[in-house]
Amino acid sequence: MVPGASEIQVNSSHHQALRIPGGNLRVTAVCPADGVIEGVELDSPEHFVIGVQWHPERTYTTSASSRAIFSAFVQAVSEWQLRPAEETAGRV
Repeated sequence: MVPGASEIQVNSSHHQALRIPGGNLRVTAVCPADGVIEGVELDSPEHFVIGVQWHPERTYTTSASSRAIFSAFVQAVSEWQLRPAEETAGRV
């Protein structure tokens, strides 16, 4: 989502949705009309995990919010560094 935005338009068109988020997932977007969870993020600064119930790839050229999702991913990838497996085993 665009930083500071409290509402954005999304192109959600699914027949299934997340009802109860899994462990360490925090809800970051909810549809005000029907309460459907539209976005979640992993509550862990060590990992980039974001899930959305819409298709930002379809609106990349017209939506600043869609571009922000991909920009955040690219930034996370560029900052990522390989760590030994024993250092990260069992941590989420």
